Formats: sequence, C-alpha cells, structure tokens
Amino acid sequence: MNKVCKLLERYIEGTLSEEKEVLFENHLKYCLNCKREVELYRKVEDNLNLIPSVKVPDVFKDLVMERVREYRKKLIGWYIYGSAVTIFLLLSFIGIYFIGVSKVISSFYFLSKSLCDFAQSFGLAVFTISASLYNCFGVGRFNWLIYLFLFSILSFVFVRSVKSFSKEVR
Repeated sequence: MNKVCKLLERYIEGTLSEEKEVLFENHLKYCLNCKREVELYRKVEDNLNLIPSVKVPDVFKDLVMERVREYRKKLIGWYIYGSAVTIFLLLSFIGIYFIGVSKVISSFYFLSKSLCDFAQSFGLAVFTISASLYNCFGVGRFNWLIYLFLFSILSFVFVRSVKSFSKEVR
C-alpha cells in the first residue's frame, strides 16, 4: 500500500483538496484494489438510498434517552457492586497477610467445628424431645399435629439460636 492508497477513506468522504483528489483519481486508473473499494462503496451507497425512510414518532428520542438513562443506572450499580467486592477481597487479602494465614485458617477451623457441634447438639435435642413426646403421647389419632407443632417450635428456636450465634461471632 503506497501513500496514495492511504487517501482512499478521505476520497470517499470527500474531504480531499482538489490537488489530492485529482492525484487519487489518476491513481484509480492503475490501482485495482482502490478502484474496487470505491466501486463497492458507491454500490452500497446506491442501495442504501433505495431504502425508504421511516417516520418515527415525535417521542422516540425521549423514549430512547430514557432507556439509555435506565441502562446507565444499572451499569453504575454493577460498577459499585464490583468495586465493593474488589475492595472487600483486597482488604481480606491484606488482613490475611498481616494476621497470618495460619491464624485465619485456624479461626475458620474452630468456627466450622463450633457450628458442627452446635448442629449435632441441636439434632440430639430434637431426637431426645421427639422420643420423649412419642413415649408420653403414644400412638394416637392427632399426635402428628402435636409433633408438627413441637417441631415448628424447635425449628424456630434453632433459627433464632443460629442468628444470635452468628451475631456473637462477628
């Protein structure tokens, strides 16, 4: 590609000076690549001019701009979320670096072990209470309602205990 071929885009746009336009038109007589490009551009332009224009509603611009604003708001929300996650991870890594990896791992180990022990204790309590209730009430017609009621209470207590336990850990 020589220097004259680089003038192709400006020739198509019509922004060349008269001298350079004459130079480029002489160049088209010898350069088949540039000649094909100009012909292709003219064909595309002619075909585009054949497409009928469409009348859009007067409020079209307002609708498009409203959608753009909504998209920007969503995009800003994702940027904020991504930034917060990045800062959290960065601070976590810095904290782990200064505290020491072994201390962090041991803290997670003891936390998970405490949660596991708590779950086992709760399961044992549910089993014990259920067995005691079964022995007290025996097999009856409405005992499943009593079991359901007591299980609901135990589940509520369990959820409350987990919430308070997680607040204490923080």
